[in-house]
Amino acid sequence: MALAVALLAASCASDSRVAATVEGTDITVDDVDSILRLAIGDEVVVEDLALDSGEVNGALNVLVLIEAVKDDAAEFGVQAPALDDEDADFIETYNDFLEGIATSLVPDMTAAERQAELDIFMQAASLEPPVCSSHLLVESEADAVAALARIEAGEAFSDVATEVSIDEGSAVQGGYLGCTDPSVFVPEFAEALVALEVGQVSAPVESQFGFHVILREDATDAIAEREANLLAQGEASVDNFIFSQRQAALSVWITERLEAADVTVDPAFGSWVDGTVRPPA
Repeated sequence: MALAVALLAASCASDSRVAATVEGTDITVDDVDSILRLAIGDEVVVEDLALDSGEVNGALNVLVLIEAVKDDAAEFGVQAPALDDEDADFIETYNDFLEGIATSLVPDMTAAERQAELDIFMQAASLEPPVCSSHLLVESEADAVAALARIEAGEAFSDVATEVSIDEGSAVQGGYLGCTDPSVFVPEFAEALVALEVGQVSAPVESQFGFHVILREDATDAIAEREANLLAQGEASVDNFIFSQRQAALSVWITERLEAADVTVDPAFGSWVDGTVRPPA
């Protein structure tokens, strides 16, 4: 059953009632009111909140946590967020407080350690270099021979492909198929492609689709782009690993201190159970 008692009277009079005590330090209703105003501002009318509301319970748990860990955090050089700084974004400063503790528990990797993790990622993600290609597709071998003759006579492969290829999707791009693992193509095409040198054009290649003339394109830019993308993924993977390690260490560190703390709670606000303030039933 929700308590009918509001957090503060509409007059906003000071309220020094003790909501909870942590290691002999009192947390007052004024403190709860302050953190609510800093955290949620005008989004909620604080005076209308019941003592057992989710907002009040959340604020009180944050205050208990800060009080329970602030001395140990100070040993890391991490200061608890102030409740009397109306110009500060409390949520931001509270998150910075937790992040400061987490970073102290799990420091940044050295450059050598980070590079070692990146090397492991890159080796695990290593794939065959992409192969870039263009082709033209025609219905008969005679048509393929004729197209090849035009290319060997000096016409641009892309111009011939645009004119004669029946593969409409690539024809509009001068026959360009992009850069990929050759295994995505039918076997006859893939085998002919990988046998080519960069810039070399194949003899007619028959597949289930017709007759192809294939040009192996330069893959330098594609390989560099793929390496850059893999490196970015590796950096993100290392960052995510560090973040998860910090969150795990922070959770254990906070839990240990909350469970060891001497905390009492005014029954109007709830009870202290397993390291947290539980709202009244």
